[in-house]
Amino acid sequence: MAGLPQIHHGLNVADLELTKSILRKLGYTGTQPDAPEPLEFRNIESDPVGQQTAHALGDRYITHYIENPATGHQIDLIEIEPAYIQPRPSRAPAQGDLTIGMHVGDPYEAYELMKRSDPRSSGYSEPVECPEEDGIRFYGLEGQDFIFTRRPDAFAILHYNERDLPEAKRFYEDVLGFELVEVDSPRDDARRYRIEGAGGRLEIEARADVTVPDYEKQSKRYAGANHFRLLNVDMERVSAKVAETGLGGFLLGPYPNGFAFLYGPTNETPEVFDLNVMKRAMEAAGMKAAVPA
Repeated sequence: MAGLPQIHHGLNVADLELTKSILRKLGYTGTQPDAPEPLEFRNIESDPVGQQTAHALGDRYITHYIENPATGHQIDLIEIEPAYIQPRPSRAPAQGDLTIGMHVGDPYEAYELMKRSDPRSSGYSEPVECPEEDGIRFYGLEGQDFIFTRRPDAFAILHYNERDLPEAKRFYEDVLGFELVEVDSPRDDARRYRIEGAGGRLEIEARADVTVPDYEKQSKRYAGANHFRLLNVDMERVSAKVAETGLGGFLLGPYPNGFAFLYGPTNETPEVFDLNVMKRAMEAAGMKAAVPA
């Protein structure tokens, strides 16, 4: 786990192989480094993971993460069966969704390449300048919100309706143990926060016009951003706080290797890694630094 990147973002798609072929043109690998073949999960007795996640992702789904070797950015693709995928609750990112920031050489060239490579390109929006990120912003790949940036690092912006921000803040700070630090916002109608200590750049944006999905009906089955990764959590603390506060819970785990999948109270789905397990793994490998920067 020594090289575990925080810049790992989940993306629901209808066609995993098509999406991989498009992203390969932008510098992403075609295979997962430690799993050449996609993984299939089913809602059957012999598949406990598939049984636990069926209510969120349907009775059958396939996953495969790919990465950009130049930036370390990972995209965990989740192909959901057509019978289970739901319409997006809004064109713009809904509560708990991500805007994914990807490093590219020339943002406009990369946009045109992605659009030309995608037979569903009629659903793409026109790119708009995003000067605060030295790039452009647009909707693509079945409605996902992207920022293509010339900056070297990938990142994500997590969206909330401002009315639910206090509850989300309690989840991040009281349950997960992170601090939300307010930062400058490029929009007058929004507030921005940085999740401090999560292992990489992950920011929250809260606005009054963000759609709040019907969690029971839509879960995370619609196309677009599905989950994000947080490093450096104290799993023992999280388990106790979930029970104490009733804010969120475990979708998967926690497992002995320090991994767990959580669901939050306001449509967020973080995958988390335990700080103490990571420390032991890095110390066993003879590494001085206890946690990733």
